[in-house]
Amino acid sequence: LKTHKLEKDKKKSKESGDKAKAAKAAKQDKSDKGDNDDDKTKKKKKKKDKAELTEEEKAEKKRKKKEKRAAMAADDDDDDDGADDDNGDDDDDDGVVDDTGAMESAINGLRNFLEKDSEAEAAIGEVRKVQTFCALPRNERAFILIAALFGADDKAALSPSPKAFQILAALKADTSPTCLVGGFEKLAVVQHPALLTKFPIVLKKLYDADVLDEKDILEWHTKGLDGADRDLDVPNAVSDDDRAALLKATEPFITWLEQAEEEGDDDDDDDDDDDD
Repeated sequence: LKTHKLEKDKKKSKESGDKAKAAKAAKQDKSDKGDNDDDKTKKKKKKKDKAELTEEEKAEKKRKKKEKRAAMAADDDDDDDGADDDNGDDDDDDGVVDDTGAMESAINGLRNFLEKDSEAEAAIGEVRKVQTFCALPRNERAFILIAALFGADDKAALSPSPKAFQILAALKADTSPTCLVGGFEKLAVVQHPALLTKFPIVLKKLYDADVLDEKDILEWHTKGLDGADRDLDVPNAVSDDDRAALLKATEPFITWLEQAEEEGDDDDDDDDDDDD
């Protein structure tokens, strides 16, 4: 009887243990199911948010992802002579990344270079290098150089040094007049909003220094109204509304230039009549 009782108690103990394990497993399954449901909900929300993005927003996210990877590659080169670490672990599924790193790296690198070598030809060669190395689009080239020259002080953009004017003239030759002005547009929009209302003064300074002529400025204004080539001339941060505000602010100066150009044409006609 004693043996029978021990076996019976052992059987009950085993059954109790099995029930406890089953209850624990059921609880874990429920927890896992809850986690899976949360994950599914999050994924559905991400997918929905991504589907609602416009084509411009999708393109911007891809560009940001490219800039982030370029910045990471630059850091890797400094740390271990170019070890490859392009696995994208820091990017989420939608590619939302910080886009300031590559641009800041380009501007600061160029600013340091200009402190050592301020020759125009060397400056243009260097801005090409940093724009390419940091994987920034071509329409940012003018802004990189202008921000390196004037980004620390908005007043500097209203009174550039003779050396700065030489570099800006070389930049115009390397890109285009519209691209050069586009760089100043972004400087006003992003870094120095005080320049938005003073933009005609910026153009007048460039005009007086023979960096831009009447044709260049009038062409910029015409392209702005009709739609400039954003891939070449207009930085991404400058919206259509920003351009419209700048174009409106410069209208009195544009009118003055058009009148000056017409008077110049009339003087040329008078000189031709005198020669006859």
